Amino acid sequence: MTSHYAAIIADLPAKPILIGHSFGGMIAEKLLGQDLAAAAIAIDAAQIKGVLPLPLSSLRSTLPVFRNPANKHLAVSLTAEQFRYSFGNAIDPGESDTLYERWTIPAPGRPLFEAAAANFSLHSPAKVNTTIDNRGPLLLIMGGQDHTVPEAITKATLKQYRHSHAVSDLIEFPDRGHSLIIVGPLRTLVRAGRAESTSAVAAIFLGCQPTEPSGAPSQRHCVASCALRNADCGRRWLRVRAGEPWRAVLRRLGPLARWGSGGGNGWISVS
Repeated sequence: MTSHYAAIIADLPAKPILIGHSFGGMIAEKLLGQDLAAAAIAIDAAQIKGVLPLPLSSLRSTLPVFRNPANKHLAVSLTAEQFRYSFGNAIDPGESDTLYERWTIPAPGRPLFEAAAANFSLHSPAKVNTTIDNRGPLLLIMGGQDHTVPEAITKATLKQYRHSHAVSDLIEFPDRGHSLIIVGPLRTLVRAGRAESTSAVAAIFLGCQPTEPSGAPSQRHCVASCALRNADCGRRWLRVRAGEPWRAVLRRLGPLARWGSGGGNGWISVS
């Protein structure tokens, strides 16, 4: 699956900023570790090789797949009740059932089996290059109520990047579960951007391709990662004030935002 996306990226004029959820988050991490992306956002990302915590809620969430070894070669569907525990536990049961009817489809069991055996396999598909220094920034996002990928897994994932000098950061939405991306994430980001919190962290990824007068790129790509805590990551910073309205942030970005949308890719998250 990762090689499929790598082939698509190879045909792009510039490195993309990747956003993935669950196993998509793991794939985004793998591609970033291969230096194929300008930056990556991994939301409730699946467990990569080297991550050891295995909370009981995660085991229960994956039991519908693991209960039958033959599911490794099959596509598996969840029942509405199973979906409610794995994805919809942080929302109203009625909303969970609505999301189940709208979004669920059978999914391959094989990635789960491969992830479960990752720490016992030398060449596991879940292996990610976490030590590379010249990659773009990585933002991990987790839901504090996630049963499928509990916060212990995401925090352990961040620790895997401790030997890299590249930018890695973590944002938590305490009241969200694994359904974070299908229950109005943009509204969540906007609300978080307006929150008055001294511990708030703003992560801003701006993709751009600056050019010389001749039109030749002065560098392959530039990505800015910004945080309220103002840590020095050796990149260009934009200070975002706690409580600052979302639209005001965009206005302050001004030409940078337009430049990024024209020459590369842009993504903004505020928490």
